[in-house]
Parts: sequence; structure tokens; C-alpha cells
Amino acid sequence: MQSKHGLGICLIVLVAALWVGGSYLIQLIFTDTAFHKPLFLTYFTTSNFSLFLLGLLCNHPCRSPGEPAWITTGQDSDSDQSIVAVPPPVYSLRCVAKFALWFVPTWFVGNLAFNSSLATTSVASNTILCNTSSLFTFVFGLACLRAKFQWIKLLAVACTFAGVTIVALSDNSPSFEDPVFGDMMALVSAVFYSINVVLLSLFVTNEAAFPMPIFFGFIGLFTALLLWPLLPLFHALQWEPFQLPSPRILGFLFTNALIGSNLSQVLWAKSVLLTSALTATLGLSLTIPIAMLCDWILGRMRFSPIYVTGSALVVLGFVLVNCADQVQTRFARIRRSANTPNPLLSDPQL
Repeated sequence: MQSKHGLGICLIVLVAALWVGGSYLIQLIFTDTAFHKPLFLTYFTTSNFSLFLLGLLCNHPCRSPGEPAWITTGQDSDSDQSIVAVPPPVYSLRCVAKFALWFVPTWFVGNLAFNSSLATTSVASNTILCNTSSLFTFVFGLACLRAKFQWIKLLAVACTFAGVTIVALSDNSPSFEDPVFGDMMALVSAVFYSINVVLLSLFVTNEAAFPMPIFFGFIGLFTALLLWPLLPLFHALQWEPFQLPSPRILGFLFTNALIGSNLSQVLWAKSVLLTSALTATLGLSLTIPIAMLCDWILGRMRFSPIYVTGSALVVLGFVLVNCADQVQTRFARIRRSANTPNPLLSDPQL
């Protein structure tokens, strides 16, 4: 269990780095190449998930039953309970495809809002506001996942939110065309990110048997087949006039789709299953200090002490949520030890 959690934390850090790099690449597409097409970018990158379905030609990942699960039931001659092997749930292709179909709307809207935000505000502001998803995940997790309430996790969310607020107020990034709209879209993206995390945790009960790449492959397939009418609709309404990308822009789009989107999203989903919904959400708050480090190395920004303090609070929230279970267990042991009477003191003969 600890090795799985450790692997999930490593994946979270890797995904955070990929997302920061992808955000800079998307903004490069929007600003330096003047290709302001958030809808086309979202449709293009999501549709490329369908490449994962090529794996079905080589292997059928949904046929593997995985490792057997063990439960205690009944009676035996040696103990009060007997151990029975129960196979974990097996996800058929039809089951995975059905869930992907339900997943497409929230996934597409969240990513469209994220890309729309990058078109009108800075990467720093986008990253900061998207990390408020920890608040929504905490609330949705308590309501839908029946997650156990822990004060230390509430403290972790409070630290993250305080850090995000401090960074937002002290952010000195250059102004964009419509930063208010971009900030609103970042918040919408945060809400839908939290919904996606909770939906994934609700549906997938056995991460070892769930074919994550095939799941995202179906998301890409359904997006390509069902959501293409949005392109002519947005063109007709003059919300986003359709324009074919140049070869240079197309190369950027493919790079972002394959590395910044396809790979990172699969790793993100796997990290949710290996850790928890709240851990994965707060963990991606690491994008803030990673973005700061990149800007500092590139010499783009100088950060005030207040800005650094806010980022430190974000990292503290990440550490707290990962140590919550261990701290809770240790406090429980201390309370049990304190309530256990000392036999030397309770013996009347002494």
C-alpha cells in the first residue's frame, strides 16, 4: 500500500511538471503564433486520445482479472472467520466505453475553460486559480465519496487556499486582453476538474484492473465523433472563426497533444487511483512553485517575499494532506496509551 502511494506521489510531481510545460506551450500557441482557438485546441488534443485505442489491436486489457481480493466470512475450525478469495471487478470494454461517454461532457468543458483562460490571462494566474480545485474536491469528496472528515485535511485545504490567495494578490504578471474573463474560466476549470476527480474515484474501485489508456482512448473517440458540430457552431456565432493551423502551429499542437495532454492526463488519472482524490488535487498545487522555479531560471520574473510565502503554504498543504493518515493514527495511539491504566498504579497490593 505504501509503495503504491509513493508511486502516486511521484506521478503527481511528474504531472505537475508536464502541466506547467504544457501551459507555457499553449500560451505560446495563443500569443506568439496568434492562433487564438481554445475550442479547436481542446477538440484537437482531446480527439488525439483516440490513439490509445490502437493498443486494442495488440492486447485486450479488459480481460485480465488481476489479483484476487481476500475477504473474511463464515466460520472455520481454527478461528472465528474463514478467508475466501474474491476476484476483483473486471471492467469490460462496453463498461469502460459507457463510463467514458458519461465522462466526456465534464472533461471537455473543464479543458475548454482551462484553455480559454490561458488565451486571456497569464500562466501564473491560470495556475493559481485552477489550484482552488482542492476546495471543491474536499467538499465533493465529503458529499459524494463519503470521505472521512479529518481536521488536518481541512487545515491542508486552508493552507492551500491561503497560499493561492496570497500568490494571486501579489502576482505581478503582465496584463492580458481580458484577465477577468480568464480568471473566471480558470475557476470554472477548477470546478470541473474536481468533478472529474470525484467521478473517477466513484467509478473505479480496482485500479489494477481498470484500463486507463483505453478509457481515455474512448474519451478521444467520442469527442471526435460527437463534438465536431461545435466547430461550425462557434464559427457561425462568431465566437471562434474556424481556421486551419499552419504546419508550424500543427507541430506545436501535436507536441502538446501527445506529451502535455495525452501522457499527463493518463498519469494524472493513475495518480488519483493510487492516492486519493484530495491528495491528487492538492498535489497538483505543486504547479505553482514549479512555475515559479521555471520563471526564475528563465529570468522572466522576480518574486517578492509575500509571493514566496504563498507558494510555501501551498507546498505545506500538499505535505499535510499526505501525512494526514499517519498523524491521525499516531494521535489515536497516543490517546489509547493515555487512557490505558497502568497496572502498577492500579494494583491495590502495591
